[in-house]
Amino acid sequence: MYEQLDKFENERNNKKAAQEGAAEQWELLKHNLSQLPNKRHDGQPFQWTNSSERMVTFVRLGEVAAQLFDEGRRDVAKKGGYRIRFGRRPLGANEFFSELLVEPEEWELTPGTMDGEFIWLRGQYRFFPEILAEAIALKLTEVYDEFKRAA
Repeated sequence: MYEQLDKFENERNNKKAAQEGAAEQWELLKHNLSQLPNKRHDGQPFQWTNSSERMVTFVRLGEVAAQLFDEGRRDVAKKGGYRIRFGRRPLGANEFFSELLVEPEEWELTPGTMDGEFIWLRGQYRFFPEILAEAIALKLTEVYDEFKRAA
């Protein structure tokens, strides 16, 4: 019985530690993604946009983007909700899209710990923070290639 209580207490402490470190790790993820403009795919450069006043953060590759959403910034009840949406780039002023060429896909990220280290969880996948930026870039190149084939 005491083992079960200890296990429950450890899990609760790990979740608490992960939640407390999530905001800092989210900012680190954005920093890592902001370094992508040094890379290219199919001759296209990655472009980073972070507008704190409009709460718009995304990495763009041609006509597609990975948008980052920190749900807690808009709704305190959703604190700890982190999403990445892959799809067509966000619209600019006076722009519209006539057709949907790629289905948007979302990754919901949950902060966690593994062996005392912070990780991001996406379903059964686990990412250390420095690896997640590369995984996002890889997924964005897949969405770019899909968009290019559909266009």
